[in-house]
Amino acid sequence: MRFGMNSNNRWFLIAIVGLVGAGAGYAFFLRPNASKSVSSEIGAKAGPVNVAPGTKISLTLMQELESGGTPTGTKVSFMVNQDVQADGTVAIPKGSVVIGEVSWSRREGSLDGLMQRPARLNLKFKEAILADGKTVPIGGSPDSDEFEFNRDNTTPDQQPEAAAENPAVEEALTKLRTKLLESDPDLREEDLSPLLEGLAGNLKLQSTERILKQNELSEVNQLLKQLKGTGGVASLATGQAELAIAAVQELAQVANGVGRRMDRMLRGRNIKAYMGTEIELVVRDSASLNKKK
Repeated sequence: MRFGMNSNNRWFLIAIVGLVGAGAGYAFFLRPNASKSVSSEIGAKAGPVNVAPGTKISLTLMQELESGGTPTGTKVSFMVNQDVQADGTVAIPKGSVVIGEVSWSRREGSLDGLMQRPARLNLKFKEAILADGKTVPIGGSPDSDEFEFNRDNTTPDQQPEAAAENPAVEEALTKLRTKLLESDPDLREEDLSPLLEGLAGNLKLQSTERILKQNELSEVNQLLKQLKGTGGVASLATGQAELAIAAVQELAQVANGVGRRMDRMLRGRNIKAYMGTEIELVVRDSASLNKKK
């Protein structure tokens, strides 16, 4: 039977198409709200993230320590050198500060070695600050809040590069290391900036070079100051925080290499941990982290 398109049928078809179109539009505009509601409900069900005991925290030492030379009770600053993850969420951001305290510092003399009294350099850790501001207990192992420096964990897998053949370069490296070890280092000093530019190019410090080209050395200064004190990277510009952290890591490794070259020449018996030395701590007890919405 042939269906005729009379005026009544035409208006009926237009009405159907209009309703379908309106329905599609209605569904389209409701979808974001519906999706948001579902995701909120999932987030609510998921609840806080658990930071489990044994979670590893990789740190970089930001100053120099020596057994018997660094007094017991000295506060020691470290920088978290990579994000600490828990269930896919950043629990402790890279660039955060962790403070330890020297709990045992003993020098080894010639008689000490014979009397089985080797050098000792131990640090005690209390806590790390989570991304939501809460704290979590940390230490050298799940059962101890202490970390022991020894000759094994203060000696790199690879020997540091040989001392620079150019005395001027070696002098520049030593000056940079001395500046980095200051309590309030300023890398923008007139006599230091050109030196830093030359070293960044010669040593292929890519992040440091980028910082210098973008004229953002103040960001590195700010991070160094916070690492020497009690702050993190929260006040750094978002776009530059990552780059500043990478530059500080490069500079810390430069200071580490200079220190190790000096140590090889001195051939001391004591344990020395140089700026840039990396250690690994663990979370000692579970903690609850609130996810950011």
